[in-house]
Amino acid sequence: MLAKKRSELALKRTVDAHSKSESRFEDKMSALMFGIDSTSLSQSYRQLPRTMGYLSQNMHGHTFKGYNRVQDNTFMNVYALLTGKPVVEDVGISMYRFFDDDPLMFKWFRQDQFVTAYYEDYKLGSTFNWLKRGFHYKPTDHYFRPFSVAVEKDDPHAWTSDFCYMDKGTHIWLGDWTRSFAKQYAKLKSPYFLWSYTTLLAHEEGNLMGKGDAYYYELFQEMHKSGSLNNTVLVFFSDHGYRYGGLRATKIGQNEENHPMMTWVFPEWFEQKYKSQMDTFKLNVENRLTTPFDVHRTVLEFANGAVDSATREGMSNFGSSLFEPISERRTCEQAGIPDHFCGCREPTEYPLTDILSVKAAQAVVDRLNKINEVAKGKCLIYKVDKVIQSYRQNRHDLTDGNIVEMSVTVRVMPSDAQFSATVHVYLDDSLPPAVKGISRVSLYGSSADCVDDFRLRRYCTCKPEFL
Repeated sequence: MLAKKRSELALKRTVDAHSKSESRFEDKMSALMFGIDSTSLSQSYRQLPRTMGYLSQNMHGHTFKGYNRVQDNTFMNVYALLTGKPVVEDVGISMYRFFDDDPLMFKWFRQDQFVTAYYEDYKLGSTFNWLKRGFHYKPTDHYFRPFSVAVEKDDPHAWTSDFCYMDKGTHIWLGDWTRSFAKQYAKLKSPYFLWSYTTLLAHEEGNLMGKGDAYYYELFQEMHKSGSLNNTVLVFFSDHGYRYGGLRATKIGQNEENHPMMTWVFPEWFEQKYKSQMDTFKLNVENRLTTPFDVHRTVLEFANGAVDSATREGMSNFGSSLFEPISERRTCEQAGIPDHFCGCREPTEYPLTDILSVKAAQAVVDRLNKINEVAKGKCLIYKVDKVIQSYRQNRHDLTDGNIVEMSVTVRVMPSDAQFSATVHVYLDDSLPPAVKGISRVSLYGSSADCVDDFRLRRYCTCKPEFL
């Protein structure tokens, strides 16, 4: 009851705020956000050539060239996109609370009488339920989760082993529901906000994504030709690139991880009617550094009062509308991208045994051991086994000549886990090296099952007696 009362109070606040501003556009446009997990821009071209070709050539989509993630994993980047705010690492998200009161994007559309829907295929590993509590109350008018829960009860292996249920892949179930939803509400001429996100197709193995190319090509072709998207902004996106395995261990893989796919499609009449705004939009997506914060801010442009409501919840410090000019000199810091995830660096390969590489690697291991102290003795204590890669980042915006930014990949023992990190090393040793971010680049599987914190699992390798 207390959570419900808080939600009602938050609803009243946003309704009051909603009356204070209007949408940038006089036409009521639906928003369809269609996501595939762990897909970089380059990966989308490699694995979904027919789909990406149709979106670009037939639907005149706009693919972002400088789109950069802002945090590490799916939850963090999706949360940033849906709220316009980052997940604060030091505070984090407690697995013991629900997300009903969080300022998620679909709330602001609901205030403006949009029909809302939240579809996600993976029951166990869904964004707000993996090692977290999810929602106490149904978060949108249409909610896919009860179906995925029922499927797993009927066939426990459907969503976890072969990624199929009955005669369909999980991505097809989700896509068919999305198609049906868009078609129905187009007929009713009712504006909607739909979040449709598939995890299982690409999360475990990036090359499996190609199995979805023919289906997605047919899906978008049918929706386009049927007129289902005549009053809809389609956003085809991902959270980040592939995060584990052989590709991720390379410099190209690290770069791809930072640059997820992001393509927007507008109806032809919309682009003609709002030519000035679209000219600015095109310039931004083709030639500017952009982030999930910007996407969040821009999607809100399509609902009356949404920008004001979200600003009240703290969004104003992050993100810029893509319908307004973004500086060509925008830096990662200005865009809200931490050093570790910035894709605008110029790396130079560095000797693995050089003192800067060694110092950076040791700082990473020390930081990992410090983080793992939260598990109270359940995690192995790491030591540096080998520096696998080392790069010196050429930072034109780093004014302190005493700081060298290093990017290192370290294998630790006794677990053989691999971590990539960004470290600021002080040349005169006046301060200890500062670790600016750590990503795990080797799969941890069940090796972290002794901890239930979704953040800690990336860093911990459990001692055998706790498994």
